[in-house]
Amino acid sequence: MDKRLGLLWFVATAVRVALIWVQYRYQYFGVDFMAADSHGYVMLAKNILKGAGLTFDGVSPTAGVAPGFPVFLAGLFLIGIQSPVAIALVNSLMGGMTCVLVAALGTRLGGRTVGLASGYIAAFYPHLLFWTPYVLTETPFILAIVWALHLLLRFIEHPSAGRAILCGLVLGCAALVRPIALPFLIFATPWLAWQFRRSGDRLRWVAILAVTASLPLGAWAVRNSLVMGAPIVTSTNAGGDFYMGNSPGATGGSRGYVDRKDFDPYPVPPGLSEVEVNSLFWRESLKFLREHPGAVPRLFVRKQMNMWRPTYERASLRNWLILGGSYILTMCFSVLGIAYAVRTRLSLPVTRLLLIFIGVFVVQHGIVTGMIRFRVPVEPALIVFAGMGLAFAFSLPKETAS
Repeated sequence: MDKRLGLLWFVATAVRVALIWVQYRYQYFGVDFMAADSHGYVMLAKNILKGAGLTFDGVSPTAGVAPGFPVFLAGLFLIGIQSPVAIALVNSLMGGMTCVLVAALGTRLGGRTVGLASGYIAAFYPHLLFWTPYVLTETPFILAIVWALHLLLRFIEHPSAGRAILCGLVLGCAALVRPIALPFLIFATPWLAWQFRRSGDRLRWVAILAVTASLPLGAWAVRNSLVMGAPIVTSTNAGGDFYMGNSPGATGGSRGYVDRKDFDPYPVPPGLSEVEVNSLFWRESLKFLREHPGAVPRLFVRKQMNMWRPTYERASLRNWLILGGSYILTMCFSVLGIAYAVRTRLSLPVTRLLLIFIGVFVVQHGIVTGMIRFRVPVEPALIVFAGMGLAFAFSLPKETAS
């Protein structure tokens, strides 16, 4: 590893470890590092280790959560990393690697200066730092998806069957941590085929990538078909998530959140399985959209507004300065960087891939639902462009990386 990237990893990791220490020492957000979802993930992981499979109660199988993160936690538990603090420290290491990969993407976009600028923005960016201590999917998923972007670009530059297999596996596993990676995989594959449209051999490698990515997703679907009675590729919560954003009384989200204040809860009949409840929510949501087509653009805009607002409602002045201020500044540089990269046609494959990723992400959350937490996985891609915008604004050297 380049010494400068090594220093970046050390600094980014140290900042995250320091945040964990401050939070633990001063109980700033509480000391257990366990959010509401964390307890369910831990329960699933423990039951996996017991041989009960993916189940909350040790008896009834579930597909209510994608399996990637519980399996990852089970792996940590197996090697003795079990306390929330220890998991938070692992998150710090992963967060540091994410910053290095952001720097690598920035280097491909505009050279070493842009890469280091992007990496150090990511190292200190509060919205990425905030999630580090928690036993949640954010940190491992962001690492996986940024690594996948890096591997995709390496595959484009130096295609081979090995790189196609590795990239496909990382993308497939990322989608098993958070299924929001699946639409990107679906759109990225034909784009890669277009990139290699004049090379038959390389098109075969793209096919290998797509098939490899489908293997973990296919295994999950087969499991659900056998155990749950339906070949679910995402989770049985997908219908409920879609209903929250597309149903009677849906507001598209408010205050930076989406909760029961933002839609009319549906009276689910008793006795339905989670697969049947999932199907019910899908049917009711699609029925609502068919009967109210004018709600689609209105809700799309509201979801975007809720997801891209700087802070949650009633944020303190301190939060506005730290979270809101850093977000606004970073997004301004990001917009500047996107405009510069598009206008100059600098490193077109990098620019196009990152914009496809950002665009797919924005559209899917405009269709399903949007809140501040949901935008975090796409912010590293925006930070890459922020590094370019920073270099442009201060006339720092920029070049197309070889």
